[in-house]
Amino acid sequence: MSPRLACLLISRVRPSAARVIRARYLDNYRGDDRAVLEAIVHVVTEHAFKEPSLWAAALPEIAHAYSHNVIYSGIYHRMRGREHRPHLSLSLHDSRHICSEANAYPLQLVSVAEALLATQTGADAIPVGKIAARDEWFVEG
Repeated sequence: MSPRLACLLISRVRPSAARVIRARYLDNYRGDDRAVLEAIVHVVTEHAFKEPSLWAAALPEIAHAYSHNVIYSGIYHRMRGREHRPHLSLSLHDSRHICSEANAYPLQLVSVAEALLATQTGADAIPVGKIAARDEWFVEG
């Protein structure tokens, strides 16, 4: 099956069937056809959003499409929305990977990854008061 035909079929079937078509006919696609890349990114991003463990496999596909100026922004807007939080969708590992190669990914995805890392950094911070008490900064000696 040609990549274009697979792309057309993906746009006409349910998500589960689209994933099968992408896996079978477009898994190793490294071309530059924008329509095909849009279909691939749509499928892998939607699937990763539903199954967060798949982000690691989706990121190379997203980066390849982005290198050809293809962005699927619909899912990123939902990730930033009130009904979904970034920590529910991306792992810290995937967020670090995205931020370490920020030029390879769409700005919306980088923004979500940065927000997750910033939130985690704040959560991991030890308040100054606890450090002072632990290290006995203000104990007369």
